[in-house]
Amino acid sequence: MSNMSELLARLAEREQARFAAEQEAKIRIREAESKTTLAAQEFMELRRANEQELKVLRAKAEKTLRDAAYKCQQDVHAAQAQVTEAEAFADQAEKRQRSADAIAFAYLEKVKHMEVHVQRRTKKAEDNNTELQRCMDTRVKRVEKQNIGRVANMEAHAKEVCAVSKVALETVSEELQDQVAKAHVRSEGRVRFKELCHLASTFGNYDMSRDTYFHVKHELIDLWHKQKAAVPLGLTCPRTASPMAEIAPQKDVLALKDSSAIKDTVGHATASRPQRFG
Repeated sequence: MSNMSELLARLAEREQARFAAEQEAKIRIREAESKTTLAAQEFMELRRANEQELKVLRAKAEKTLRDAAYKCQQDVHAAQAQVTEAEAFADQAEKRQRSADAIAFAYLEKVKHMEVHVQRRTKKAEDNNTELQRCMDTRVKRVEKQNIGRVANMEAHAKEVCAVSKVALETVSEELQDQVAKAHVRSEGRVRFKELCHLASTFGNYDMSRDTYFHVKHELIDLWHKQKAAVPLGLTCPRTASPMAEIAPQKDVLALKDSSAIKDTVGHATASRPQRFG
């Protein structure tokens, strides 16, 4: 009996262990199924995302391809246009080259003709220059001779003019000396008249008798002759006379104040009214 109970106990334990293992296995299976479901869902979402991204990338690639194809077509058309323009430019350049070659050939021919013409003109110009130089030498010699003759004529004319001018200057000098002498005489008369006026104003009376007048007149004339004989001609000229020559007549006039005739004239002037003489 003890063995049977032990066996039953062991069997029960094993049953319990198997049941626990089954439960645990179920739990693990459910967990695995849920993980599998999640993984499948993630896989499907990832697949859908990849498909969508693939569609987008394909659309972008197609658009890029179309743009590149369009750009390439434009580049091809531009290249074709450039090629056409280059060909046209090359044709024009070739035409210009042919025209330039023709013009250059014509210029070369013209240059050759011009060189020949220049040589001919140079030779002619040298001949003309030689002839002109010969003519100029002849003219220079003739002008030198004419100048020598003109200089001689001018010298003779200058000598003649100098002689005539000298004679004219001498004549004018003599006339001026005569005029100076006459002016000197006139200025001397004015000076003597001023002396008379000064003398008369000194005494304050212009009236005198006839005898007294003639007596004073003779004394003044004698005094003037003495002054004229004593003073040189250069000192009596009104333009060249010095201040001392003007002071001398005043001293002579003051010397006449003490003469007896003037004193008599002053004494008789208050007693009577004789005739006035200018």
